[in-house]
Amino acid sequence: MIPDDIVAGLAKKQIAIALSDPIVYLRRMAIRRPEVVRFHGKGYWDAACAWAPAESLPNRKKVAA
Repeated sequence: MIPDDIVAGLAKKQIAIALSDPIVYLRRMAIRRPEVVRFHGKGYWDAACAWAPAESLPNRKKVAA
């Protein structure tokens, strides 16, 4: 998903990110999570799911709780 779409989706669910720039916040938080993969210019994706356009295979590493 593109960051703008993520922020819009959260707004539809009445979830606000109380910062001056919610997209920058999402970008910083997403790159710190092993569950999220960033495809430059294409947005973010669930690391556990394959995504054919980027030839991405699921991340099968165990994530610490």
